[in-house]
Amino acid sequence: MGKSPRCKADVIETLKAGLQLAIGTQDDDSFNEAAVQNRIAELQSVMMDLVELSSKSSAGADYFDAKFEEIAAEIKELQGQLGEHQEQTMLAQNTQARIHELLYMMEHTDLSLKEYREDVVKAVINKVEVLPADRIRITFKGNMEMEQELPGE
Repeated sequence: MGKSPRCKADVIETLKAGLQLAIGTQDDDSFNEAAVQNRIAELQSVMMDLVELSSKSSAGADYFDAKFEEIAAEIKELQGQLGEHQEQTMLAQNTQARIHELLYMMEHTDLSLKEYREDVVKAVINKVEVLPADRIRITFKGNMEMEQELPGE
């Protein structure tokens, strides 16, 4: 007997929930990209004001050099945070796209097999590697990986 469409949908929903839990959702609202960009713009404006002030001032260059270094260090730190956040966002989007691709394929493939079908295997699996200690690594389309222990004899 093949699985009913409702049962297949339940399996896919369970898989989707498990994948979301395993990879974690990247809904980190604590980082405010716009605020960081605004702070960088503020610091750049302050830097320009300091340049203008230093050209008109008779104060020692050491004071302005220290301020320039302080502002430049903060800008560099903020740009690093911004770049890291953007990388994490891209990675999360890429992972989500791969999950959606895999789930779409699973939803649109008849998985109620009674015999080996190479077309289904080729549609789902990219490669299988034999690992030490009676384990295999299965790489699915979209580069999702899973390791499985082989049953003992």
